[in-house]
Amino acid sequence: MTETSQTVPDRIGPDAWTKVQNMPWTARLELRRRVAWPLVRAQFAWHGVAWGADWKIFGRPTIQRHRGSRIALGDGLTLRSWPRSNPLALTAPVVLSTRRADAVLEIGEDCGFTGTTLVARSATACWWTGMPRSSTSIFTR
Repeated sequence: MTETSQTVPDRIGPDAWTKVQNMPWTARLELRRRVAWPLVRAQFAWHGVAWGADWKIFGRPTIQRHRGSRIALGDGLTLRSWPRSNPLALTAPVVLSTRRADAVLEIGEDCGFTGTTLVARSATACWWTGMPRSSTSIFTR
């Protein structure tokens, strides 16, 4: 992981231009994501959640981290909280929540969530590489 990947959104390359040509609605969405990026980064830092590499966050998720608990999110994470960020019927933002000091919410690499609620109470909620979820609520006891 380089310092650049931690502090600057991914660069626009030839693949991005091809994507915009094929799906023009993504240009506005990508611009909005990049403008919101500093606020989203600040939100994660405020809640004590370490920022990973190659994240794509569309809209601010709701983060509720109990003091002493841990939220660990893997590289390549995609969170979609804006209604127009996904053709699925998104009705709520992504929620990441820990309810007790011993709770651990852990998400592996290359995962994507759209309008999903993940709540860890005292057990560990783990998602491993490449397990996308959409409009789902997951609670642990």
